[in-house]
Amino acid sequence: MQITTDYIILRKTPYKETSLILAGISRELGRSDLLVKGALKTSSKKLPAIDLFREISISVAPEKQGLHPVYSAELVSNFDNVADNRGRFETACGLSRFLLSNLYSGIPAPATYDALKTALESLINIETNCFFHLSLVKLIFLKEHGMLPEINQEQRAEEAELLENLLNAAAGKTPLPALTDVYMEQIAAWTDNICRFNELK
Repeated sequence: MQITTDYIILRKTPYKETSLILAGISRELGRSDLLVKGALKTSSKKLPAIDLFREISISVAPEKQGLHPVYSAELVSNFDNVADNRGRFETACGLSRFLLSNLYSGIPAPATYDALKTALESLINIETNCFFHLSLVKLIFLKEHGMLPEINQEQRAEEAELLENLLNAAAGKTPLPALTDVYMEQIAAWTDNICRFNELK
C-alpha cells in the first residue's frame, strides 16, 4: 500500500547509472532510505525536487523490505540557502549526521521532524550562533525518545521554564528566548553531555 508523506532529504548517493539513494526523515516513518529510479536522467521530472536539505512530498510503499521505491516526488520547501554560509552549512551537516546516526527506520518521529524543519527555516535567515539550532533539535530528539531528564519545577522553576521555552521554540511554536552567547554554549554543552550519557552518536 502506498502512502504520501513529507520527507526531508539529509543525504543523497548516486546508484547505478541514473538512480539515487536518499536518506532522510519523515514524520510517519522516522528515518527512511529511498530509491529514486532515473533521478539523474536529464529528462527526469523528479530531478528538480531531489536535492540535499529539501522537503519533498513523496509516495512510497513502506511495507516493502530494504529501500523504499519512490513513485512520485514534489517539492514542498527548499533550504538551499544554508549552503551560502559556512556556519549554516556545517550546522545543517551536523543535523544530518546526528539524525541519521540515531533515528531508527519505521519509528515515527513527528516532533523531531518538525524541529528539523524549524531549524532549517531558521538557519537560512541567520549568520551567527548557528550551532545552537543543532542543540535545539537534539533537545527535541531527547524529549521525544524519553531521554531528557525532568527538572524539578518547584526547586528550579527558572530552569524548568527556560527548558520549556526552548522546546517550544525548537518546535516552531514560539520565538527563541533571548540568550547570551555564553548561555547558549552552556546549554549546548549540557545537551551534548546528555547525548553522551545515552550513548548517542
